[in-house]
Amino acid sequence: MFQVGTPLNLILGHIQVVNAEQGPGSSITRRLQIALEQIRKVTATVRGLLARSRRQIERETADLGALIRRMCTLVRPALEAAGAELTLDGEGIDRRTLYRMAERFGIDLKDESGRP
Repeated sequence: MFQVGTPLNLILGHIQVVNAEQGPGSSITRRLQIALEQIRKVTATVRGLLARSRRQIERETADLGALIRRMCTLVRPALEAAGAELTLDGEGIDRRTLYRMAERFGIDLKDESGRP
């Protein structure tokens, strides 16, 4: 929003200053009021678009073992093509690798406190 909001707020503030300097009922005041209304409409539209574009993330519990196995299944072809081997024997995947894999697939492994 700041890419659009900051310039709009700057314009809005300038219009308000100029408007305060005008006498009531002047033609400039009427034109400035129209500009103010239009800027407010644009700002409301941008905020609405941004609100609709934000992903709503719902937390859910998952079987971490199944998740790890699925992630391994997904990355195994790419690893094998690169000449690497992936083994999963309960201890075969370290925490850092797990978090990199989760990040690649857009999976948040943090708890409610924000800690992994």
